[in-house]
Amino acid sequence: MFELILLYFLCGNIRKLAASKGEQTTQWVIFTIVAWIVCEVIGLILGLVMFGFNPKQIWGLLLFSLA
Repeated sequence: MFELILLYFLCGNIRKLAASKGEQTTQWVIFTIVAWIVCEVIGLILGLVMFGFNPKQIWGLLLFSLA
């Protein structure tokens, strides 16, 4: 939940920065959201590679995902 709030404020800052440079704000906000989703998937894959998908070790994966 915290990361969604952070993403909201980050998109606001990206929108202001793009507007000050004369760029399209919607395009940069979409790029920011897509980059966030890609990083989430990369973190999931990295966690699965490091810990494997073993239900007994799911707590280690959950702790890794917090980072």
